[in-house]
Amino acid sequence: MKGNVVRWTPFRELNQLQQEMNCLFDGTVLDWRNGEPADVSVWAPLVDILESEDAILLKAELPEVDPQSVDIRLENNVLTLKGDRQFEGDSQKERFLRSERPYGPFSRSLPLLMRPTLRPNSRVAF
Repeated sequence: MKGNVVRWTPFRELNQLQQEMNCLFDGTVLDWRNGEPADVSVWAPLVDILESEDAILLKAELPEVDPQSVDIRLENNVLTLKGDRQFEGDSQKERFLRSERPYGPFSRSLPLLMRPTLRPNSRVAF
């Protein structure tokens, strides 16, 4: 019986490990509590970030979020958006058959690729 000689390549095992890890994370990760996709319970608002000559504009989808609960900061070239979406229903009067919209605190930290040039008196508007 002849043995096959396979040329050893140092990165073959790493490539195989990477493929296995990709397969592991490519599928839908299910929440262990109810079999639903795990990301259904995690909410982070979608954002657009634009730059003009004198401002950085953050547009965020924040339905049912009180503007007073929103905090926007720019520190060390990272734009951070934090807030809280409170449940407004009355569980005593309303009987929910299903509730998929997440509530509670959220946070997004978005690194900026460029170095923003903001004046010391810059302000945040909502």
